Amino acid sequence: MRRGLWWALVVALTLGAARTAWYAVGPLSEDARVTAQVQWLNREIGQDAAAERMQQLFPEGAAFTLSLTAIATSRAADGIQGPARRSLVAEVERRNVELRTDAVTATFPAAGGLDHGVFLAAWQLHTQLALARLTTSPSDVQTAVEGARRILAAVEEGDSPFLEAYPGQSWPVDTVVAMAAVAEVDAAFGVPGAREALARWVERAQPLTVDGLLPHRATPLGMPLDGPRGSSSSLILAFLPSIDAQWSGQMWPVFRDGFVTRVAGAVGVREHPVGSDQPGDVDSGPLVAGVSLSVSTVTVAAARAHGDLTLASDLVRQAEVAGVPVDVAGERRYAFGVLSVGDAFLAWARSVPPAPSQDGPAPRPLWWASLAPWLVGLAVVLTLGRRS
Repeated sequence: MRRGLWWALVVALTLGAARTAWYAVGPLSEDARVTAQVQWLNREIGQDAAAERMQQLFPEGAAFTLSLTAIATSRAADGIQGPARRSLVAEVERRNVELRTDAVTATFPAAGGLDHGVFLAAWQLHTQLALARLTTSPSDVQTAVEGARRILAAVEEGDSPFLEAYPGQSWPVDTVVAMAAVAEVDAAFGVPGAREALARWVERAQPLTVDGLLPHRATPLGMPLDGPRGSSSSLILAFLPSIDAQWSGQMWPVFRDGFVTRVAGAVGVREHPVGSDQPGDVDSGPLVAGVSLSVSTVTVAAARAHGDLTLASDLVRQAEVAGVPVDVAGERRYAFGVLSVGDAFLAWARSVPPAPSQDGPAPRPLWWASLAPWLVGLAVVLTLGRRS
């Protein structure tokens, strides 16, 4: 083996092993990494049309990219002052405006008693709330309160507790996200009658669970069409604590025990319950041994919301190892920045305020399995180098 190549391989393998070990046991630095991610995301959206590109790949790609980036950006702005804060607030304002442009809303026809269905109404309200919390301006607050009242009116008048996202199509997760936004607007600014309406909604929704979790899809009358799935259940459990912490606390171990698994030494979250071999689709993305990378990312948020902080930490650490993060000029992106919406989900998930620690019996990663290929490769190269 040529000496130059040998040294290059030794250095590369050593750095790979060191990088894996660092992310396995090193500090998570969540606040700093969220800030670096949203700096990159906002620039990508503003200069490189990231939201439009994501819309070409996913049915709700633009809405998710804009809203999740805005929410994560607003959380990054908390606790800082001066020009840095003003810059982040301005980015949240831009995302809030963009989420209401015809380019985004045209994808969502009227449905469920709302101008553009419950999916878009939910994420628009979360984004408006993020802005109102930062500015506390009367107009921003009033817009958030009015958005919450529109959602409550549609839910109260609907035949089902689960509103339609598109005409004739209902995913319970969308109404959970919407009602969580209502609950958070009420907690922050007050929404007349919201507490009672939220309680009535819970009473209507609870009997419609399947195997302890809400269904993935429902009929226009609320009857389950599919059983629980990871892509919807993980998102439901990221938001349900804002509505009913007790009910969510009952759901969380059902989800964790039925969907969180370990494959080849890595912990991941399945799209379908353990024992099912159904394929993935546009909601879950590609599945690897039943595990969805997107579901695993969203589960970071759900785990943090339930105080299952060891699971959340393990999933984030694995994302750092597998996601190939790149830091340049105070900006951070994953997978070389190819999938902006994935970065937006990760930034949002790791920014979710953690509940008090209450770890459950989730599987843990076998970090030696991640280190082994680097160490074995290094041993082989060193052996070959001595023989040449």
